[in-house]
Amino acid sequence: VLRIFCITSAVLTGNVLFSTTIVYPLEYFATSLALASTHFKSLDFPAPRPLVFVGVFTDIKTISAFLIESLTEVEKIKFLPFGIDNQFWTKKDNEKEDYLLFIGNDSNRDFKFLKHLALNMPDRKFVVVTEQKEEELENIENITLYKGSWNKGILEDSFLVNLYSKARITLIPLKNSLQPSGQSVALQSMSMMTPVIISKTDGFWDSEHFSHKKNIYFTQENTLEEWSSAINDLEENDLLYKDLTENARSLINMEFNCLAFGKKLLGII
Repeated sequence: VLRIFCITSAVLTGNVLFSTTIVYPLEYFATSLALASTHFKSLDFPAPRPLVFVGVFTDIKTISAFLIESLTEVEKIKFLPFGIDNQFWTKKDNEKEDYLLFIGNDSNRDFKFLKHLALNMPDRKFVVVTEQKEEELENIENITLYKGSWNKGILEDSFLVNLYSKARITLIPLKNSLQPSGQSVALQSMSMMTPVIISKTDGFWDSEHFSHKKNIYFTQENTLEEWSSAINDLEENDLLYKDLTENARSLINMEFNCLAFGKKLLGII
């Protein structure tokens, strides 16, 4: 209901619309009704047209946006990725500890594979922050489980900063989907200069700025062989680890921080 309200409000008022998910048929219908209602307004005071769609677009979301454009006569569509507070999510002086970090709750996280990976790497310590699959994960000897979510206030952000800062690598195994997943965790970890290994899904949010082994480490399949190889590759290659973390932080500083987001937004509204 809230999403439909936001979409129709954008049609009626011309406000910027932040769209981070696929637009569904019911929302097309609501948009059509809102558009039709604008024709009854006085010609002296026509309803303004929406100016901008802002959000995280995959291919299917871009299609959705252009369909909405055809319905509402949107004047322009801009891609504007959100940013994080890179002054807060910044590297501390803590020494790295030998654990692998996982943070996340959404249904596109591959918890089954995470469990499989931990069970098959018994000599490695995993730190997991999630509200999901607690019963399955808490009894695994090499997993330290913190029940919580980074965005619900259950755990303090300062606690997560400490986890990122000490982690050797952040792992984001995902189920293949058109829905983007893991973006916030990836950006926070990159800003903290802790390298990210993430599944390259069909819905990955930005293939232009994120490059394999340059500022992020992609895996194509969620297999034990590929993920253990990726972890070993980063840990055994000091130059790769150093370059990847430095490039990741540079990317956050240039493109994916709150200040950059604000400047880009001001430039289009």
